[in-house]
Amino acid sequence: MYPQTGKKYQGEFTQSAVFPGTVHKYILYLPPDGAVQGKNGDVLPGLVVTQDGTDFSVVMAKLAMEKAMPFCVGLFVFPGEIKPLLAGGENRSNRSPEYDGLGSDYADFIIGELLPYLQKEYDFGISPDPELHLIAGCSSGGIAAWNAAWERNDFFRRCYINSPTFCAFRGGDIFPALIRKYERRKIRCYITFGTDDMRNSGGDWELEGRRAVAALKYAGYEFEYEVFDGGEHGCGYNDPEVMERALRFCWQNWGKIPAGAGADPDKPPRVAELVDSNFPWREVEEDCPVPEALTAAGGVYFLKKDKIYFAGHGGNVQVAAELPGMGGGLALSSDRCRLYVSISGRRYVWAYRIAEDGKISDPVKFARLELADDCREIGAKALAVDEQDRLYAATELGIQTFSSQSEHNTILPLPENLPVDEIVFGGKDCRVLTARSGGRVFQREMKIAGVQAGAEPLKPATEPF
Repeated sequence: MYPQTGKKYQGEFTQSAVFPGTVHKYILYLPPDGAVQGKNGDVLPGLVVTQDGTDFSVVMAKLAMEKAMPFCVGLFVFPGEIKPLLAGGENRSNRSPEYDGLGSDYADFIIGELLPYLQKEYDFGISPDPELHLIAGCSSGGIAAWNAAWERNDFFRRCYINSPTFCAFRGGDIFPALIRKYERRKIRCYITFGTDDMRNSGGDWELEGRRAVAALKYAGYEFEYEVFDGGEHGCGYNDPEVMERALRFCWQNWGKIPAGAGADPDKPPRVAELVDSNFPWREVEEDCPVPEALTAAGGVYFLKKDKIYFAGHGGNVQVAAELPGMGGGLALSSDRCRLYVSISGRRYVWAYRIAEDGKISDPVKFARLELADDCREIGAKALAVDEQDRLYAATELGIQTFSSQSEHNTILPLPENLPVDEIVFGGKDCRVLTARSGGRVFQREMKIAGVQAGAEPLKPATEPF
C-alpha cells in the first residue's frame, strides 16, 4: 500500500536570473503537519527534487513512515519554457540547455532561486544538511540530477538517475572520464537503464550507462545499478516498485552513516597516490609563497609576457624562446632536462628541450588540459612538478596532473570548485601544496613531495597507466 499524505501545490516561477525569460511550472509537496517537527521544533524535513515534474510523493510518504528515509519536502520541477515576445512565435523548451549541459547553472537555479522563492511563498523550511537532500531524474533529467550532485555536492549528496544522458548533446559524454579522474565526491547513487535504450547521433544510452557504471566502480563510489533486459528508454522510472528500490538504496543508513562514508579510500587509484581524502584542503590566512627560481643548465629561466628568458651566470640574459601568445606558467622537469610552458588561450602545456647552453628548442604539445564547460580561461595559469616528474597545472577546473609521459591522470578541485591561479610546493619536506584562488589561499598535505630547489636531479618515475 502506498499512502497519500501531505499537501500539494502547483504554480509557476518566472523570476529566474540564471535562465532569464523562462517559465518553470512546479509541483510542491509538503509532508503532513506533525510528521516532521520535533517537540522543540528543532527538526526540519529533508528535500527530494525531481526533473520533468515527476511526482515521487506517494513512495516518499510510504518510506518515511517506515523510517526508511526522512520525511521530505518534494519539489517536482518542469523544465523552463520560453514564450515569444513577437506575435506568431512558438513557445520554446529550455529543457536541453538546463538539463544536458555541464556546469552548476541548473543546480544554482534550484538552490539559489526556486527553492528560496517557494520557501517564502509557502512558508516552510528544510534541513540545511546536504545528507538529507536527494535529486532524481530520467534521461536528460538524469544527467541534470547527477550534475547537480556533482557540481553542488555541498547541497546534494544522494541521487537516482534513470537512463541518464551521458551522451554527446552538450558535453555529457565526458562524465565517465571525469568520474575516473576527479577526487571522489560524497555521492550515493542509484542508476538504471535498459538493454534496448535510446540510440541516436548523441550516443548509445545503454553503452553510456555501462561506461558510467564502470567509472563509478573504478572511482570507488557507493552506488547500485539495475539493467532492464529489453528495457527501452526511461524504463522503470515511473514504476513505484523501481522507485522504491532506488530510494531505499539512496537513503540506506540515513542519519547514521554519511553518504560516501563507505566508499573505498584507495580509489580513484591515481588520486589516492597523491592525497588522503581524510585530509582535505584547508583555507589559510597566509599569502601564497613565491615559486622558487627555475634553475637548470647553469642559469635561471623566467617568463615575461610573451617571451621566456634565460639568465646565465655572469648576468648574461638572453631570450630563450618567443611564445605564440602570453605565457601563463613555467616549470622544470624533475631531471632538469625539460621546460614546461603554459600559454594563455592555448589548451596544451608545451614541453621544450634544454641544451647545455640554456637554449630551449623543439616544443611539443605535451599536456592536454580538460576545460570547464563554459570556459572563461583556456590554459594553465601556473605549473609545478613533483619528485616523480608529475606535472601539476593550475586551471579553472582545479589542479590537473599529468604523468611524465603526458597522460592526463587526475583533477584535484579546490573547495567550492574555485578556479586556481597559483600552485606552489613547500612546507615540511616540500609536501604541502599551496593553491591560490583570487584572494583566498588553500593548503593540503600531499603524499608526494614537490621538487626542491637545489636538490639533485631526479629520474622521472610516474607510470603512464
